[in-house]
Amino acid sequence: MRTDIAGFFGFTERGPQVDRATDDPDTKLAAAVKLTSWNAFRNVFGGYLKDGYLAYAVRGFFATGGTTCYVVRVGPAQTPATTALLVLPAAVTPQIVTYVRAQTKARQVEITLDSSDVLSPGDLIALNDPFSGECVSVASVIDDQTISVAPTLQAAYRGATPVYRLLGTALATAVAAGVADLAVQDDTVFKPGDLVSIEGGGIREVRVITSKPSAGTLHLGLPLDFAYSAGSPVRKLPAALVATAKSAGAWGNRIGLEIIPLDSGTAATRFSLRVTVDQGDDPLQPVQEEFYPLLSLDRNDPSPEKIYAPDVVSDASEIITLKCSESSSALQLLVRVGPLANGRVQLEGGTDGICRGHVTRDDFQAALNVLGMVDEVAILCCPDAAGPPPNSSIPAGWKLEEIQQSMVEQCSRLRYRVAVLDSPRSVKPAQAKMWPQTLALPVTSSRFAALYYPWIKVQDELRVDGLNRLIPPCGHVAGAYAYTDNQTGVEKAPANVELQFIADVECAVTNDQQAFLNDLGINAIRPIPGRGIRVWGARSLEVDTEWTYIHTRRLVSMIEDSVEKASRWTVFQSNDDDLRRMVTHSLNTFLYSIWLTGGLQGTSPEEGYFVKCDQTNNPQVSIDSGLLICQVGIAVAAPMEFLVFELRRSVAGAQVVEA
Repeated sequence: MRTDIAGFFGFTERGPQVDRATDDPDTKLAAAVKLTSWNAFRNVFGGYLKDGYLAYAVRGFFATGGTTCYVVRVGPAQTPATTALLVLPAAVTPQIVTYVRAQTKARQVEITLDSSDVLSPGDLIALNDPFSGECVSVASVIDDQTISVAPTLQAAYRGATPVYRLLGTALATAVAAGVADLAVQDDTVFKPGDLVSIEGGGIREVRVITSKPSAGTLHLGLPLDFAYSAGSPVRKLPAALVATAKSAGAWGNRIGLEIIPLDSGTAATRFSLRVTVDQGDDPLQPVQEEFYPLLSLDRNDPSPEKIYAPDVVSDASEIITLKCSESSSALQLLVRVGPLANGRVQLEGGTDGICRGHVTRDDFQAALNVLGMVDEVAILCCPDAAGPPPNSSIPAGWKLEEIQQSMVEQCSRLRYRVAVLDSPRSVKPAQAKMWPQTLALPVTSSRFAALYYPWIKVQDELRVDGLNRLIPPCGHVAGAYAYTDNQTGVEKAPANVELQFIADVECAVTNDQQAFLNDLGINAIRPIPGRGIRVWGARSLEVDTEWTYIHTRRLVSMIEDSVEKASRWTVFQSNDDDLRRMVTHSLNTFLYSIWLTGGLQGTSPEEGYFVKCDQTNNPQVSIDSGLLICQVGIAVAAPMEFLVFELRRSVAGAQVVEA
């Protein structure tokens, strides 16, 4: 059993979220991402957040000596994060419905056509070119050849200029710059994800509709940069591809796509694609970039390599997924004109949710439940349980003690993990000593938790509080656990370990203060002159018992788990003397290896452990019930009595009972 793997849950910039709409375990488990480096965290979950501590904690974990962890993103159920997307337009030529009959002038509002019978008020039309030509809405049909349009024409047109009918509607009222909600004459032709072009006065802006239109209003992913008058066209562009950020959040609005057509003309089947993610608030977050030199919209493309764009990008990209709007092999991208005329476009419509909603205890619990399904997790951390940072935009909808109580309950129930807990922010030692009383943990559960004080300061590129930022220490401490496990073994107390990625502590604990904190099971983090800042304690919250030290709990959990798993072969075997001797021998061999490394006390194996699996604790009534009972005692630290646990194995499973 690995004891060095940590499980974190909290706020992240991006990454998969817990799917609460399903009871399927595999679907829920997809939210727990296994990571082996700080760079891996940044690639999946992004950089630092002003409104959270998790990224700092994970960096501290890896910097101090951690090698593997799982991370689950916490998000609000009431106002979930939304995913940024962008529709890439298809090269679909609209129908020519008539022609200009008499030459028109710029600033004119009436147009004489060959026939106006094919048009109705509210229709959108393009003059001369369906993609780059001027787009206006039909304000009224004056007679069988004359229409009025809005806004006024920006250019003059000769007779015989083609007139194309477009899909869309017109603004019902004028809109100002900076507005993202548009009142339109007809919202029935639109749906979430549609790409629209708002045009007028020689200006054209392309936006994405991010939610279902309602009450004649379209909701755009980004506000408009310019103002538009009533009657200005809102054109719906046909879709070829839909690019969607890999996960929800405002980070997706920083994703840029550069389309490089490999075919001539304005319609392209083959193209190259460059995907980038610009830096956010975190200046150390690297600019991510992916490049796909050859892609095709034709699923049956004769290329010997796999180049069908949706399959290639969705399988390989860590940033986006691509989906074709239809399966037609004749689908082509509109390039060199329209939205892709300048090459690079940006996704839009992503929101974080946490900044516009109320995060609750249930939101944390949903993430914690997912970590409960990951058997590998042995150390549990939640730095964001400490509450929103000062001046945060996140309303406080949870309490630190509630999240920590749930963490400890899970550890006690699952038995093979411990919770690393943070004291509240900015409390004095005299206040910190009251926290175990506030938690009010059951006695048998408190052995599965260790509490650390004070908070620590780390370098902060976001400059939230200046050069250094105050954060909870749990991630760094979990790194010290992992470092100790990997360097020496879980049997060693995870203390006297120098923390990395740390600048200072919030409060310097004195020897006298540490004395009374120790008595209450609170571990101090202290600067040691000439030796850095170190974890200076290894106590659990169960004081004055054989479970006083957290490494005792962790070592016993490791042994219990290993014994339980190693004995599975005994199921369906005959419960006789031969089987019991084999079990005794295998357990003695396992415990002897731990004793040799110093994990168990004594100058001889008999002083460090014992195994009892014979007729005395396997009476006939137990055998008839299908039970194999094995009693194991271990002496973890001296001077102390043996810690004894009993393994009861049956076809139905295994039960570990601690004496």
